[in-house]
Amino acid sequence: MSKLENLDMTWDLDKIFPGGSESQELKDTIDTLEKELKDLAGKSAHLAPREEELAALVKEGQALWDKLREVSAFVTCLVSQNQDDRKAKLLEGKLRQLQAVMAGVMIDLEAALQQFSEEEWKKITAHSDLSPVKFFLSELRERGRDKLEADKEKLASDLAVEGYHAWSEMYHTIVGDIRISHRDKELSVGQAQNLLSTPDQSIRREVGDRLEEAFREKEHLISSTLNNLSGYRLSLYRHREWDVLKEPLMMSRISRETLETMWDVISKNKDVFTDYYRKKKEFLGLDEFGWYDRSAPLSTEAPQVSYDQGARFIVEQFHKASRDLAEFAEMALANRWVEAEDRDNKRPGGFCTSFPLNGESRVFMTYSGTSRNVATLAHELGHAYHQWALRDLPSFASRYPMTLAETASTLAEQVVSDAAIEAAGSNREKLDLLDEKISKSCTFFMDIHTRFLFEKAFYKERGSGPVSTDRINELMLEAQKEAYRDSLDHWHPRFWATRLHFYLTRVPFYNFPYTFGYLFSMGVYGLYRKNPDNFPEIYRALLRDTGSMTAEELAQKHLNVDLKKPDFWEEAVKHCVADVEKFYSLLQETG
Repeated sequence: MSKLENLDMTWDLDKIFPGGSESQELKDTIDTLEKELKDLAGKSAHLAPREEELAALVKEGQALWDKLREVSAFVTCLVSQNQDDRKAKLLEGKLRQLQAVMAGVMIDLEAALQQFSEEEWKKITAHSDLSPVKFFLSELRERGRDKLEADKEKLASDLAVEGYHAWSEMYHTIVGDIRISHRDKELSVGQAQNLLSTPDQSIRREVGDRLEEAFREKEHLISSTLNNLSGYRLSLYRHREWDVLKEPLMMSRISRETLETMWDVISKNKDVFTDYYRKKKEFLGLDEFGWYDRSAPLSTEAPQVSYDQGARFIVEQFHKASRDLAEFAEMALANRWVEAEDRDNKRPGGFCTSFPLNGESRVFMTYSGTSRNVATLAHELGHAYHQWALRDLPSFASRYPMTLAETASTLAEQVVSDAAIEAAGSNREKLDLLDEKISKSCTFFMDIHTRFLFEKAFYKERGSGPVSTDRINELMLEAQKEAYRDSLDHWHPRFWATRLHFYLTRVPFYNFPYTFGYLFSMGVYGLYRKNPDNFPEIYRALLRDTGSMTAEELAQKHLNVDLKKPDFWEEAVKHCVADVEKFYSLLQETG
């Protein structure tokens, strides 16, 4: 583990493009890409339904897709690490325009694919150049049948640049300017949210109240952003004759039946977790248990974990599951693929993004020394490993859906969390770590469910016109109370304003994939438990299939389960219920 000493907590972006937003190489790449995309758009607009032309366009399209992803990921990293980087924000606007050009190419491709008969299509996709991306192209062909005429879709895509997607950037701008005052310090939203896991309830309450107050001051701006963003989406859906779940389900590659089955099983098991909250409230001796207490540690003095310690622990535990995963994580940490420094000019949250031309990824988070930060780091490294496992596949064969994107990350987090519990030196330490793990289950079963219920209700009302800020707050309260079964004493009516997931235009309804990935990873984790020796090979094969199958097909092939039936979900939830039962047993033992 010698590589994991004195780790730098800032990432290396110069290896991608030296010079940040002032990079001449970046500027030249974007200028060249703009010309290449314009040329490609000219070809796609006149694409004839012939195998040779199709194969040539797909080849060139994948190459430019990768180049566009490369520069887009880089600029996203620049803006995330420094929200005051105005030049990077201008580059974001430029890239939205290029993304619209690429979207137009894909629309042309969708239209061309529909011109082939079924017999012709089967013959074409057997072609050596197209067979590796058969699934993606067939998906495009099917999706195109449910859309508008190509010229209308391209117009909508072009208009989205300065409208739809611009509202998403507006949200980031608003939140980026928010500062939370705490003990003579001005904190970013991300830094303040980290304090919600401090052992001191007075601090949690103070920070929670100040977050609520800060977002109350900006709520009219943010509600306007949400109304306009959703209004654009609903208008487009109306012309396509889509309901609001059609696109997220297509992008997730799951059926409506699978989604409904998952939520139904979770709802039937909610009482176990609301009881856990009541037990936690009693254990902590709290008169009231608010939304800011959900992640409260049981110990009054939560141990601090240095970045180096957290990194070493993660790699050690990864080794037990997969040597390949561990060696990858060690390389990523040592080579500065991670931005973890705790400073106030960063965006809140965490993410992992990939650079297909460079063959690397970058992880973004804010590390303040908590065990939850360790779990987040493991989670994001899991994402990076997923992308690493697919790096040699064609671009169109490595585009996995939102649901499966959370599988590798959640599995990595599970491995580390369980290892920490097993390695604990006392029952009290086990209790603390188990509590943290159960808190995550509550997040997926209640917090994420809140988001799903809210968005469904909001979009239903938004269909009749803009929704007032007060009504949005009411809808959030109603969703929270349903999802949490009234198990909290204080609520978070402006939760809708604090979560960037509601403002993502590339990925609508980005809530249920987290819960899906959490429970799906339970099934994958079962493979590890049953067959640890063969798990690395099985796991890698599963990850490599995520870009060329639906979630249901992947589960059937690698787990031999039917996701449309409740059996799989019930078994997965049982593992989480078992954690609660073990928690209660340890509570009794520790008195």
